[in-house]
Amino acid sequence: MLRSRVQLLIQQNVDGSDFFNRSWEEFRIGFGSPSGNYWLGLDRLSQLTMSGRYKVTFDLQSNDTGTWYYAEYSTFRVLSEADNYRLAVAGYSGNAGDAFTRHSGSSFSTYCTTATTTSCHQTAAQRQGAADSGSGPATRSK
Repeated sequence: MLRSRVQLLIQQNVDGSDFFNRSWEEFRIGFGSPSGNYWLGLDRLSQLTMSGRYKVTFDLQSNDTGTWYYAEYSTFRVLSEADNYRLAVAGYSGNAGDAFTRHSGSSFSTYCTTATTTSCHQTAAQRQGAADSGSGPATRSK
């Protein structure tokens, strides 16, 4: 059986900004543009990964040398919002080091679950946004 290989951009941070300092709702629906800083959205990511078997590849470029590295995981799944978008990831290979497997079983988190209160916005500035603030290199799923 021949399987097609489709690449889908999940997250990209092209300028190292705090563009990813966002609320739960924004991470849920997605934001940005695939040509710049971008987040696909947890709802779409969950719907996609719950419908089949997927792997994820992180392509990382060193700011110092420009060298590219990768980390690939043969199992990648994001559960639904009812499960707080809990992550399931396993099967590392690559040359970037395994920095993701330890997060398997973790739920997604950001500074608050709603962006409607002043305290959420104040907390965001103090904590610098989501658990993965997006300050690292670009990532994409394959």
